[in-house]
Amino acid sequence: MIDWTGKIWVDRRGMKRVVPMEVLVLGLGRTGSMSMVAALQKLGYDDVYHMSAAIANPPDIDMWQEAIDAKYFGKGKPYGRQEWDQLLGHCMAVTDFPTAAFPEELIAAYPDAKVILTTRDPEKWYQSVYSTLRLALESRSLAFAGLLDRPFLGKLIPMMRKLWIGFFGIPDVRPQIKDRFIEHNRAVKAMTPPDKYLEYRVGEGWDRLCEFLGKPVPEEEFPRVNETASFEQLLQKMLKGSLVRSAKNVAKIFGPLAAVGVAVYFAKTQSLL
Repeated sequence: MIDWTGKIWVDRRGMKRVVPMEVLVLGLGRTGSMSMVAALQKLGYDDVYHMSAAIANPPDIDMWQEAIDAKYFGKGKPYGRQEWDQLLGHCMAVTDFPTAAFPEELIAAYPDAKVILTTRDPEKWYQSVYSTLRLALESRSLAFAGLLDRPFLGKLIPMMRKLWIGFFGIPDVRPQIKDRFIEHNRAVKAMTPPDKYLEYRVGEGWDRLCEFLGKPVPEEEFPRVNETASFEQLLQKMLKGSLVRSAKNVAKIFGPLAAVGVAVYFAKTQSLL
């Protein structure tokens, strides 16, 4: 299938690993994951899986849904090395959700990979989550788009919500998720061999990261991606793409005038983001 930008979506089922998995960044989202993507790519890790990768290639969402159902809801077969290689076989590193929700599975599948736990102050982490992810979980415009754009947002939104409920045990953003954040960090440290583990904050810069990975320190400054702005831009792109597909779907069924109505609705609801 081809998306609104002309990019071809890839079905990864049945694929094999084509590059070694070398780095597992298992800190939760909102701990500098987008900065880590840029940093790891600069250090030569190609490619780095991030939530944005699933958004860019919606067929991945079906596989993530299977993995989430198996681990958190007892439905289906848990993912093992074969399944992870299919989904992540083109990547040398991972970061952010959904991968961070599977630390035991990924460490078991890739025992030679080095593990980085990106972290930050729990209260600042919570405030960042509240100001960004809450929008994706609760946005009316995203929910409406999902009804009209089933190949993309119609799958992405349920996957994100189910992952959230499975991992945090609640359907929305509340202060108690800080306890889960702390618990997750402790668990990742406990399950990782000390010689393969680095606890890291992106504000530290290159030195400790490069020493841990055995890479030379780049001359340029460590990339600092504004994650709040980037996340909002990503939501806007998601809605823009969904608008194009939804308008086409509506036009096929109800005619051009209905498609114009969908466009007007989305134009008005952009302020919700």
